[in-house]
Amino acid sequence: MVRFASLFNMVERTVTFLSGKRYSLDTLRSLGAGELLNSMCEFSEKLAALRLDSDEMSLFTAVVLVSAGKNASV
Repeated sequence: MVRFASLFNMVERTVTFLSGKRYSLDTLRSLGAGELLNSMCEFSEKLAALRLDSDEMSLFTAVVLVSAGKNASV
């Protein structure tokens, strides 16, 4: 989720896929990506509000990866 958040552009309301193609949120919702898309948009907005630079984003991503295993065993 952290890495995909950068693919969301909430100003233009689009998602850029890894292939480079951009799709509007409305188009993706019409294709059945409703609830997952809503969750990803919400997460993307909150992460963008942190205004992390590339170094901070790298550290944040590392913390998420290291923490993921600990949470899974609880």
